[in-house]
Amino acid sequence: MELDMREKRDDIVQPSVLQEANRLRKELDSVRHMFVGVRKKIDNVRHQIDTLREEINVFVEEARSIGHKSHYHQYRQIYRQKGSGLRDEADKVRGEADRVRSEADRVRSEAYAFQSTLSYDSIADKREAQRVYEEARRVREEAQRVRDEAQRVRDEADGVRNKAYMIR
Repeated sequence: MELDMREKRDDIVQPSVLQEANRLRKELDSVRHMFVGVRKKIDNVRHQIDTLREEINVFVEEARSIGHKSHYHQYRQIYRQKGSGLRDEADKVRGEADRVRSEADRVRSEAYAFQSTLSYDSIADKREAQRVYEEARRVREEAQRVRDEAQRVRDEADGVRNKAYMIR
């Protein structure tokens, strides 16, 4: 009979554990929502980079075919400014991605602490805490990927800016 009660207790997650697990999951959902915003900004900057790159290529080709170099200086300045603006925008997005990654780190640390503080009396409690921690770990990994993507976009923006400096 005592063994039977122990098995039942192992299948039930305590309300306090469930409440904390759900709180952490809500925070993870909030971090995921932040990813969406950062990814949209990354896509926007990437689109602007592609547009500027195309503008520069078209300008250079047209100028070569006509043979006029009189406007090079003026356009070079315009494209440099646009490139610098894109690089600054990409820096902001990268900073935002850093903040999202930091938030994911914080939640992951909380989930780890939550998991570590539970006693081994209830297997169900430990299992629930482990699931939340694993979810937090995956969210942190995704946050790192988003940050890496933001860094790549920043590097692309810098490359386009440098391309504008190469107009001769």
